[in-house]
Amino acid sequence: MVCKWRSRFLQARLEGLYDEPRPGAPRKISDDQVERVVIQTLESTQRGETHWSTRGLAKATGLSRMTVSRIWHAFGLQPHRSETFKLSPDPQLIEKVRDIVGLYMNPPDHAMVLCIDEKSQIQALDRTQPLLPMRPGQLGRGTHDYKRNGTGCTSHHGQLWNAQDRHDPEMDRQAASFHLHFTPTYGSWINLVERWFAELTNKRIRRGVFRSVKELELAIRDYIDVHNEDPKPFAWTRTADQILDSIARYAQPTVVGQRH
Repeated sequence: MVCKWRSRFLQARLEGLYDEPRPGAPRKISDDQVERVVIQTLESTQRGETHWSTRGLAKATGLSRMTVSRIWHAFGLQPHRSETFKLSPDPQLIEKVRDIVGLYMNPPDHAMVLCIDEKSQIQALDRTQPLLPMRPGQLGRGTHDYKRNGTGCTSHHGQLWNAQDRHDPEMDRQAASFHLHFTPTYGSWINLVERWFAELTNKRIRRGVFRSVKELELAIRDYIDVHNEDPKPFAWTRTADQILDSIARYAQPTVVGQRH
């Protein structure tokens, strides 16, 4: 390969480094047609529906379904998918983000920082038929429907760090003093205990089978006991500036879209 490009350079200098015409059938889709597909995908919807399908747009443009699919893929368009978002309307958003991230990354001396929250409405779900176990070449399977056997609630706190000198007699004699720091409205993502709740959900609840609230509570307690045998702290890494910059970048196209 190196010899090939050196030879082309020696023969035609810089002009020889450009790609030569590729073999195969000539291109049939013009840039204008590609542009129309992209614009129509972004700025209109299929009649009577909320978004375009490849077949619907192919029929509307006169192109093939695979051509529409390739154009969407090239421009990263996925009309069949959408995401949800919630920007915090808290007027003290910036101050609260800087305050809480500051506690994570630069905590005060001789203090203990705790994250506290509750996880409510945990459903004790039982599948309508027995689970089928995993086998070689076959995923574990469970019925898509379920039976509700009640709901439970749990609360938990995660110790982010502990810089308190427990051997200081003077501190032991003093009454504990608590300073509450609240997360922004719709900002539970900044509470590190939510990360622990996510682990609980993924590892013990989501695929669990619970015939009663009592079974659900025992499963949660069992998970906590096992977790506490070898706990691993969650380390916060993003600075307040990085978080606020990402929120600003996310909000900018939203505002432009509304104006348009």
